[in-house]
Amino acid sequence: ALDPPALAGMDRWERLRRTFAQRHVLTHSGGIVDAKFLTQVPNSPLKLGQRLVISRNDADQSLNDLEAVVQAVSSAP
Repeated sequence: ALDPPALAGMDRWERLRRTFAQRHVLTHSGGIVDAKFLTQVPNSPLKLGQRLVISRNDADQSLNDLEAVVQAVSSAP
């Protein structure tokens, strides 16, 4: 069985978990931090009701992480 977190590396995997939690906020909460986000990203400095801002660097890092995971999974035996 594939183990994507192990293939990705835990740092990268945790960044992707944060990325998808941010995607939830942008898609379903109009960019406003909700309780689900804070549960999924407990170490976030953001507070309930704050606006989430994604920088170009954040987006680039997320795309690089996702690409690395896809490559690792597709290369796995």
